[in-house]
Amino acid sequence: MMREHPFATIVSDAPEDFVPRQLKGLVGFESVLQEPKGVWKVSQNTMSPDRMGGQAGLRSSGRDEDKELAERVQARAMDRTGSQ
Repeated sequence: MMREHPFATIVSDAPEDFVPRQLKGLVGFESVLQEPKGVWKVSQNTMSPDRMGGQAGLRSSGRDEDKELAERVQARAMDRTGSQ
């Protein structure tokens, strides 16, 4: 395997007991949501050309849900800035 970074490592370089030691550190948990809340986080902090590029990509995908999201992003940007 070729390494792109001089400090990159692969698991086979690790000591034999590395993976078993790491597995001992894994912790699982379960969480029950009592009141789910959402936040709109789509392109609101990006410059107009980046946002418009994202919209163009969504529109060109051919999927109806992507086109709908592109329209929502555009509408949200217009609400916030008064322009696209």
